[in-house]
Amino acid sequence: MAKWAIELGKHEISISPRSAVKGQVLADYLAETAGDIEVSHESKEIPPPPEQLWEMHTDGACGLEGAGVGIVLKSPEGEEYTFVLRFSFPFTNNEAEYEALLSGMRVAKYLEVKELSVYVDSQLVANQFNGIFEAHDESMQKYLKLVQELAVDFDLFQITQVSRTLNKKADALNSVSTTVEEEERSWMTPIIEFLTKGTLPIDSSEARKIKMKAPMYLLDNGVLYRKSFLGPHLRCLNPTQAESIIREVHEGMCALHSGHKIVASKIMRIGYYWPSMYRDAAEQTFTSVAHPQANGQCEVTNQDIVLGMKARLGLCRRGWIDELPNIFWAHRTTLKGTTNETPFSLVYGSEAVIPVKIIMPTMRITSFDESSNSEELRENLNFVEEHREMAAIKEAINKQRNASYYNKRVQPLSFQLDDLVW
Repeated sequence: MAKWAIELGKHEISISPRSAVKGQVLADYLAETAGDIEVSHESKEIPPPPEQLWEMHTDGACGLEGAGVGIVLKSPEGEEYTFVLRFSFPFTNNEAEYEALLSGMRVAKYLEVKELSVYVDSQLVANQFNGIFEAHDESMQKYLKLVQELAVDFDLFQITQVSRTLNKKADALNSVSTTVEEEERSWMTPIIEFLTKGTLPIDSSEARKIKMKAPMYLLDNGVLYRKSFLGPHLRCLNPTQAESIIREVHEGMCALHSGHKIVASKIMRIGYYWPSMYRDAAEQTFTSVAHPQANGQCEVTNQDIVLGMKARLGLCRRGWIDELPNIFWAHRTTLKGTTNETPFSLVYGSEAVIPVKIIMPTMRITSFDESSNSEELRENLNFVEEHREMAAIKEAINKQRNASYYNKRVQPLSFQLDDLVW
């Protein structure tokens, strides 16, 4: 090699190593067949794997004789499956929330769902499963263990707490489940039997009471109504339905956590009745965190928006932005003592229809005529100015009455220059 390098050096010829044979062969082949092979410069995208995550919203609530459960299951394609369940044995609210979750998980497992994201409005259920809260109660420990065992059957399982406003569908289904008509006897049964069959209780005193009460009631399509002195007939409710109505008005989406007198009055104004309205409203409202009897808060103070927001949020004090529209709505649909009107009616000339009236329709809702409703609403707008003036007069009279009450107790006292005041 050295001799050849010396001999070729005078001809200025340099020797360089050859590149890889495989690469050169491929380059030569492409150069020779360039006219015969069409090279596509368009890259084919690999389709992503199909989405497998399902969504589920659950909600549960207890009643006097059992619990109701609402479940909304949504597929990756957007199809929704709704389920309403009712249990005839008693529950607590937390146990009802767990029953709703377990029922939904069993349905998802039956449908062979592999990835499931659950949304609940129960802070306790979500935080116990995620390890933030510890389950001290024995029943909560058993429920938590069942959820953990079922969660193993899914490739992906997660629970997220959301506000009640983001869980409306499941909550609405739960409301339907807790307002199912019951066949058990209630305070309405003797009245219905007397109106339909003419039968009376065996006890003479009870029979006399039924005869005295019966003229104040009437049956329409199997629904019992009580005649009202102030407006349309009031739909009569059994204890289970009454509890659901109180919960919706007091702490539901149209609630301001008002006192029991305001709650009972509002229930009657929207078209419902049962004999123990004030007592039942007091029992349920005073068991709320916002209304302990020893906290010294009065009903007028509870109408304040800020206190209403604190009452809805409870002790967590989070998520206030989601509850703000509900607080405003409750404020606008609550009767004000100074004017005896709601702010909503003073703006639009008509009262708003709250969701619970759709679930259990009153006499006014059942006799609704869509063709004439729009015309009547426009007529109300023509009288809204007079409506507002009458409300302003009532407010002025109320202020004068209060001022006169306090002025009578004022003791006039005058002072002279250099008088000592202590």
